[in-house]
Amino acid sequence: MATKATQRKVLAVLAGGLVLGVGTAVTLAAWNDSEFANGTFTAGAFNLQGSTDGTAYADHDSAGSAATLAFTLPAGLVGNMSPTSSVYAGFWVRRHHQRRRSRRRWHHGRCRGHVELRPPVVLDLSVGAGSDL
Repeated sequence: MATKATQRKVLAVLAGGLVLGVGTAVTLAAWNDSEFANGTFTAGAFNLQGSTDGTAYADHDSAGSAATLAFTLPAGLVGNMSPTSSVYAGFWVRRHHQRRRSRRRWHHGRCRGHVELRPPVVLDLSVGAGSDL
C-alpha cells in the first residue's frame, strides 16, 4: 500500500500537470487568429491585332476579316500529306495601343498572375485511298 507521502507526491504531480495543461490551452487559444478577405477583379479594355508577316498588323475581329495564312509545303509533301507530316504558318499577335478622345494614351495596369495562351490549332488530316480522297 502506498504511503501518505507517496500519495501526496502523486497528487502534487497531477495537480501541476492539470495547471500546466489548462494554462497551455488558454495561452494557445489566446494566440490563435484568423484573417479573411475577398475581392473582385475584372479585365480591362484592350485590343489585339494580328499579322501574317510580323510587320503589318490589322484587326481580324470577325470571320469575314480573318487573316489568310500561307502554308508552304516542302517539295516532298505536295500532294503527299500524311498524319505524321507537319506544316505551319506564322501568325504574330500584339496589343494595339489605343488613344482616348482626349488624345491621352490609355494607361494599362498590371496584374500579377498568369495569362494562358491556347495552343495553336492543329488540323488532323485523314488520308484515304482511291475514291476516299
